[in-house]
Formats: sequence, C-alpha cells, structure tokens
Amino acid sequence: MPVIQPLGGPAPLLRAVLTLRRVVREEKIDVVHAHMSDSAILVALALAGTGIPFVVTHHSNRLLPKERWAKHLLRRISSAWALRRAAFNIGVTPNVADRLKEEFSLPSGSVIHIPNGVNIPPQEAVDAAQISRLESEAGVPWPRITTLGRLAPVKRQDIAIDAIHHLREALPHIQLRILGEGPLMQELAEQIELRQLSTFVDLAGPTDNVASALCDTDIYVSTSSYEGLPVAVLEAMSWCLPVVATEVPGHRDVIHNGVDGCLVPFDDPQALAQQILRLCRSSTERRELGSAARDRAVRDFSDKAMADSYCETYLAALERNTRGSRASRSFRGKFSILTPTGRTRRR
Repeated sequence: MPVIQPLGGPAPLLRAVLTLRRVVREEKIDVVHAHMSDSAILVALALAGTGIPFVVTHHSNRLLPKERWAKHLLRRISSAWALRRAAFNIGVTPNVADRLKEEFSLPSGSVIHIPNGVNIPPQEAVDAAQISRLESEAGVPWPRITTLGRLAPVKRQDIAIDAIHHLREALPHIQLRILGEGPLMQELAEQIELRQLSTFVDLAGPTDNVASALCDTDIYVSTSSYEGLPVAVLEAMSWCLPVVATEVPGHRDVIHNGVDGCLVPFDDPQALAQQILRLCRSSTERRELGSAARDRAVRDFSDKAMADSYCETYLAALERNTRGSRASRSFRGKFSILTPTGRTRRR
C-alpha cells in the first residue's frame, strides 16, 4: 500500500489538499475514506467539484478536541460543513454514532455504526495459550496482569499501578506488565519507585508481538477514562482472556459486566484490586469469562466482518452519489484513506 505524506513545508494544509486532489485524479480513486473530523475537512476541500464520494470514520466519543473557544468554534463550523458532505459518517460504537447525529445535526440515514475488528487467532493457538496459563498457576510470577496502550493521560495506567499496591500482600507474586510508550513514561516510572513496586510492576515499553504478550497473560486490565472502541481489549478477548476494565464509554460497548468481562468504577484502584483478587480466587470464573469474551469477539468484532461492512459502505456511497450511480457499475475497487496525521494511503 503506497503511503504519501503531503504535510510539511510551507502551507502544509493547502499542500495536503492539493496533493490529495492530484492523487485522486491520477489514480482514478472511486471513494475516499477519511478518519476523524480534521481529515474530513481536508477531504471535503480536496474533492469539491469532483463528484467523488467520501466516508468518514469517527473513533472517539470526543468528536472534537478541547481548545480555546474561538478555535473550537471554527473547527466545529468547518467540521459540520465537511461531515454533511460525506456520503456516510461511521461511528465505531452506537454511542459515537448517536453523538454524531446530535452534535452535528446529521441525517439518520447518513450515520451508521461499524465496529472495529481484530484478527481472530485460530482456536488451536488459543487452546495452547490456555494450557500454558493453567500450568503457570503453580509457578512464579502469578498472576500475570497485562495492560497495553499509549502512556498518555487518557489511559490512566496509574490506576493499575495503585491497584497492584493494594494487592501485593494478598498476592505476593503478582506481576503487572505495562506495554506501550508515550509522554507519561517518566511519571509512571516515578510512581512505581515511590510505591516501591519495582519488583511487581514492569514498565516494559512497546511490543511488536501483542499476541505473544497476551499468551503470557492471566488477566487483562484497561483503566482508560474513555475509549472509542478499545482494540487492545478486543485483542485480549479474542485470546480468551478475562478482562477487567473501567466502566466508561467504549468499554461499556464491548463488555457485558459479569458475562464476558468485568467493569469497575473509573478512578477507583481499590475496586480494581478487589475484582482482580476475586478472579484470582476462582479459576472457574476466569475460564467462563474468557470463553464468553472470545465468543463475543469472534461473533461481533472480527476484522473480516469489519472489512465486509466497509466494502458494502463504499459501494453504497457510490450508489448514493450522482457520479457514483454510473461509476458503481464499473467499480475498480480503488480508494484512498486519509488519516489524522495527514498521510494518504492508496489501495
């Protein structure tokens, strides 16, 4: 998949618009797929007058960033202008889709819900991981807790660290592994040192092998203050892991509390610790939650289901468009993706 990065140099936004317009013309793109509202603005400007449809995926319950009122007003007006020109606005959760309709007064027919999907590991690999987890219960360290995500304020890994502080006497061999990198790396390292948890918490940095990390995990936790649709949680569920997550938007869209995972109050390390301890004391509950979690991931959040839904959406966008009603009969399957970083990908 070729990647073009038009931002940089003088007038980067104008450069991005002109570059995208050129790529769409030269590559004879049928549909453009933007991600988040800023990319939608660039796409709407680039496609003005071309008759080429575009769709926009929104990944967060926060549709616009927090900023000063004048800049926020300008962004809201320009975003509303762009989103109303999209063939479809796609929310990764029902809540995101509802917020789109409410905040931008978008017609119901132009707003749809397509959940993120993850690669579902084969059952044989999951079974092998389950056997490994059973064998690890007699060893040290146990239990092995993992959380994965950018080390940023929204992810609130500090809550997980404080929960381990509450658990270290009841579970003297507990191990928390924090995977990821970001601006809070030093702050979290200082918290671990202050709490004297260096033997209990591993600030492990990023990983290129998420599957291996999840195979070496007994319980997965997510402590975010909010989510769009949490891909890391879905990956953990697909590996048959019991998940404990904060009861916030995003997590609530994925986990049915007590059925295929556990939800705990946000910003409550003690509640998180109590739920982890409860799961550690019941291998039956861990297995049942993990099995139900995988069933839900397979049923509702596979990457194949997501890809099929997006292909249907691209075709529907062409059908809706006056130009697309003709182009859909000779659809070449070529589309362009514009991400919030300004990178254009052609397929």
